[in-house]
Parts: sequence; C-alpha cells; structure tokens
Amino acid sequence: MEHVLAERNLAAMWANYRELGYGRLIFVNSACVLATEARKLAAAMGDDPRLVPIILTCTDATAAQRLGHRETGDSLDQHVDASRRMAAALTGGAETSTYRIATDDRTMAEIAADAIAFTGWPPEPSSSTSPPCSDNPTDPAAVTIARQIAAKVTGQ
Repeated sequence: MEHVLAERNLAAMWANYRELGYGRLIFVNSACVLATEARKLAAAMGDDPRLVPIILTCTDATAAQRLGHRETGDSLDQHVDASRRMAAALTGGAETSTYRIATDDRTMAEIAADAIAFTGWPPEPSSSTSPPCSDNPTDPAAVTIARQIAAKVTGQ
C-alpha cells in the first residue's frame, strides 16, 4: 500500500508543479533507483520523464559512524545491518544507467554539485519569467534542494 500512496502523491505533486511551469524534479527515495520502482514512479508522473538515477554511497565504516550519531546499542546494530542489506540490494538491482556518488569525507556542496552535474541541466536562459529552479542548476533553491539530499546521507 505504501508504494501506491507514494505514486499517488508523486502524481498529484508533479501535476501541481507542471501547472506552475516546472520541468524538473529531484525525487529522493533510495529504492527509486531500482528498475521496477523507477518504472512505477515514472508512470505516476504521466509525461514520460527522463530519469537520472543516482545512488549516494559510502563505506560501511562511514555508514556505521553516521548511524551511530542517532542510534545506540542493539538499535545501532540493527540499522547497520539494514544499511548493508539495502546497499547490496541497491547495487544489485539498480538500473545500469545509475550514477554513483561517493559521500565519504565530502561536503554537502560537493555531493550536491555532483548530483546536479549528472542531471545535465543546462544553465537557465536569461529570463525573468522562468519559475525558480526550473532550468537552473545553480539557482539557490535548486542547490538548497540538492544540499538537503546530501545532508540526508552525510548526516550534516
């Protein structure tokens, strides 16, 4: 049921953004790089989107350190094990076109810059009528979104 709700929410959100003139979306969800999930989410958007799957990676030691900032004891062990399983599932099931961005010892800005670069978004044409973030990978709002993505993984 969760996936159906995610698809319905994405469809509604995308329709609203499209109505406002947006043409690009950064969607954060670990499983969305899996071929089956990517197809479901693309279908929910309904307008044949170009997907740029990206996995943010780190070493097991880095993952354990990050998880250790919020978990302790048995809970930490469970989360570390779950993280390893998810990393293996994502590595094995990701689309062949999936980009991988190592996050170890990197700043949020560096990770965000890599993510934005992989999208291939061109610089925004000089027009005051363009909606914020619509085509500008250096727009402060787009950078903020990408930094939020990176912050989720880096724990910063």
